[in-house]
Amino acid sequence: DLYTNEAIAAIFIKDKNINKYFLDYALKFTDLEKYVDNAVKGKTLNKQKLRQIEIPIPPLKEQEQIASYLDELSLNIKALKENYKTQIKDYEELKKSLLKKAFEGRL
Repeated sequence: DLYTNEAIAAIFIKDKNINKYFLDYALKFTDLEKYVDNAVKGKTLNKQKLRQIEIPIPPLKEQEQIASYLDELSLNIKALKENYKTQIKDYEELKKSLLKKAFEGRL
């Protein structure tokens, strides 16, 4: 999801005790709707609002473990989605084949 207005706010991590991958996941799981402003042309999230977001920061090693675990889960989910798509495709092909055989009287 993207919130923007005339300016795009970037986040620069200056603290060496914050893992950027952990922060990325933390922001993805943060309810940003609480921080957005409703403008005429949509929702905005500016630097001032970004500063209000509170994210609990565990020790660096724990952040790395959490990010690594979530990376692994994301890969597993991606593989499951691909498997599901393949199964749906196979099902559709089988269905077409069976219908064709049924209408040709070969069942």
